[in-house]
Amino acid sequence: MECIGCKLNIFDFGVITETKESLFNFLFEHKVLSRTIRCNRREEPIESDQDNENFRRRRYGTDVIEKRRRKVSKCSFYQSIYKGTWFEQCRMPIKTSTRLTSMWILTNPPKHNMAIESFGLSYHTFVDWFSFCREVCLDWCEKNSIRLGGPGSVVEIDGAKIGKRKYNRGLWLEGYWIFGGYERFTPKGFVVQVPDRTRESLFSVINEWIEPDTTIMSDCWKSYRTLDERVFEHLSVNHSRPIQTEWKGCGEMYDLKYRDMEQDNTTQMDISRNLSSKGSIL
Repeated sequence: MECIGCKLNIFDFGVITETKESLFNFLFEHKVLSRTIRCNRREEPIESDQDNENFRRRRYGTDVIEKRRRKVSKCSFYQSIYKGTWFEQCRMPIKTSTRLTSMWILTNPPKHNMAIESFGLSYHTFVDWFSFCREVCLDWCEKNSIRLGGPGSVVEIDGAKIGKRKYNRGLWLEGYWIFGGYERFTPKGFVVQVPDRTRESLFSVINEWIEPDTTIMSDCWKSYRTLDERVFEHLSVNHSRPIQTEWKGCGEMYDLKYRDMEQDNTTQMDISRNLSSKGSIL
């Protein structure tokens, strides 16, 4: 888990969540929760009550009505500290939900058994929560997909077919392709759906989303072999052979990325999760 100014692993975050005070301070500092809000009636700031996890104020005042007549008015304000945030309507304790989120961000798959043993949650509970996490990353990628690369930049690209197999056996029968890219050492990436993995489809995406004079890293799929070397420098990884030196990470990243994917509409979210986590999104 990383953001501007801090870098945490799952053990560091576990220490932060030991006490409610340290956890809330962390969430306040990272703008996940608000420390204060303004009363919608009197426009006065209201401090959060961390013990009761809400904003509350009760105040009595006197209003002048038609000169001498006076009326006692009561200003009562209450709002959950989680309203309008990631945790709104979450039934899990804040410590559990934040730790579960950190597990999804910081650990490699498979995670199902770890989640069940560590948190005592049902299978459907943590599957739903992980799906919420994927949705956030997918939304971020859709809003922040930008053109990548340029002279001196390295962009890793790969694709995956999303579909079903008859009786969960044999070759893929139907589905569609997802194509994505990630610019090394930056939070930049893109995810798009393509009709197939033909040369024409992939090259149209590459020309649209990757700048000329970019070093492109991919696998040895035949459609990549005719990349115009006058425009791009192309480096490939052969998954059937040992991957050496610095290019090892390219192959491992995508092997790991697709190992955890579900065979349903969450797969595009998984790709987005991996791209956004490469960019250190909290």
